[in-house]
Amino acid sequence: MKNSKTDDSDPVLKLSELKKLYVKRLEELGLPVSGVNSSRLKERLCKNIAGLKSYKQGRECVLAFEDGIGQALVDLCRINNDDNAICLARAADIIREQLFLNDDDESSMIGDQNCVPGSLVMLVQMILEGSSIKDQLEVSQNNFSQSIAELIKFNSVKQKRATGNAYPRHNNKQETPLPVFVGMTVYAQTRKRNLIDKLHDLGLSVSYERVSGMVSGLGSAVCDSFSSLGAVCPRNMQTGIFTTAATDNVDYNPSTNTINCASFHGTIISLFQHPNETTRQPPSLLTSFPDTSCARKLSRLPTWYASVPPDSSRLKDHPPLCQPAPEPHTVDSSVLQRGIKRELNWLHDLDSKSHLTEFDSWTAYHSKDSNYCLPLCTSTILPLFQESAHSVPMMKQGRDVIQKTIHYINPLQTPVVEGDQPVYAIMKQIQWTYPEQFGCGKMFIMFGGLHIEMAALKAIGHWLDGSGWCDALVQARVTTEGVAESLLSATHVKRARYSHQVTAAALFVLLKSSFNSSNEDIATDDFDKWCQRRSKHLEFHF
Repeated sequence: MKNSKTDDSDPVLKLSELKKLYVKRLEELGLPVSGVNSSRLKERLCKNIAGLKSYKQGRECVLAFEDGIGQALVDLCRINNDDNAICLARAADIIREQLFLNDDDESSMIGDQNCVPGSLVMLVQMILEGSSIKDQLEVSQNNFSQSIAELIKFNSVKQKRATGNAYPRHNNKQETPLPVFVGMTVYAQTRKRNLIDKLHDLGLSVSYERVSGMVSGLGSAVCDSFSSLGAVCPRNMQTGIFTTAATDNVDYNPSTNTINCASFHGTIISLFQHPNETTRQPPSLLTSFPDTSCARKLSRLPTWYASVPPDSSRLKDHPPLCQPAPEPHTVDSSVLQRGIKRELNWLHDLDSKSHLTEFDSWTAYHSKDSNYCLPLCTSTILPLFQESAHSVPMMKQGRDVIQKTIHYINPLQTPVVEGDQPVYAIMKQIQWTYPEQFGCGKMFIMFGGLHIEMAALKAIGHWLDGSGWCDALVQARVTTEGVAESLLSATHVKRARYSHQVTAAALFVLLKSSFNSSNEDIATDDFDKWCQRRSKHLEFHF
């Protein structure tokens, strides 16, 4: 602290301001501040700092060096070096006493925010940034001191290690979040034992054996929870929310030239939840952090999930049974009308812009609409199957798994399953052949969102074939000739969608231009009525 009436180089301290900094620092460290007295604080400072004296300046008490800063430094240098060693040893004893104070307390385990003593964090922060209380208060937002303190606790031992040990041993109760995070992250990214053991030797990570045990323990705990629930339901799924499932094949082959043991060709089942404003808390599948200190025996997935029963019957030998037509359902047309209105609002916004740079694309316009904000969907992947997706036994097994999982998440919901064209065909044949198990009333099977959009774009391309649409896109320099022909078959979904958006915008601008230049005696806000009257002509309708 500096006095405003003195030069910046004068070491003058106001006792009132110094007390405020001292009290604030005690509050950050969680120490009691009710017993801080200004007079006793002044006496302790003058006693422990050589050459520091107190002076009265009106009602204020200031602290300054009697013989100047130079003489004070000389006096401090005269202190015996043994006193410094004693201070360091005393500080080390204080920190070590607090490090091993709660060895048998579960609160010092991984995941607790107070896993490191506050005095150790304060000491590290003083070493890194200096002992000035003001500087510590200004930069207290960084986590360097916390990270270094966690590594110090992780590598601290009660007794000195015997010389010649190849690998340092760490007490699991001394583990802190940082070394566990480093080990788990490196394991997830590389799976390299040598790299993790090297970081372990440097004191930056837990050992590979510890990481492997933790992974095995987590996997066993999850498998045990699946067995107790009677359904394979990941922890991030929430109960009482509409959930859809998707089935597809997964192919991983890093090298096609040679035989590779790492290749995988199986089946994947994904779950998607579509929440609304009233969402519930996720089910607690893992109530506590599992004890993975000595996890050696692995729990496996439930037998009803992992074992795909063989099915020798072929769908071609069993013609599909005739099912009664489902009862007609009333469709809420307001949803479609709201969607059309939002699209027309974008077109009207484009027509109102006078300069090309002011135009908003379809994505940019709808991203600015704060009134149309949907909650984020939750997605997860169930454990993979090694069987091929394009088989009847695997599809029947997948349907059973999806039914159990969705009935656990949302018992009142009919399971909805999505798939691409080959998987969809197999699922529909199974549904028609076995109506008692997979009938329309028990499961709804549909195309995935991507394939629905592809089918719609292909239908639009079939209508536009031969209409001159491709020539118009080429002349407007929207696409090249080869790309324009591919838009009819929608081989590239994003490119085809963009072309239709440009076409709709251009046609709407021409339509509004024709409306504004018409000689009919109508109001400017009767655009919809004008379109309805003009639509009676076949050319306008086309």
